[in-house]
Amino acid sequence: MLILRMKGVTFTFGADFVSKFLNRHQIL
Repeated sequence: MLILRMKGVTFTFGADFVSKFLNRHQIL
């Protein structure tokens, strides 16, 4: 699980979702 705090909003993601999200947006 990964918790991201952005713009005052807290998001909780599963590892698989995070990996896909980061890869899509090329954050890593």
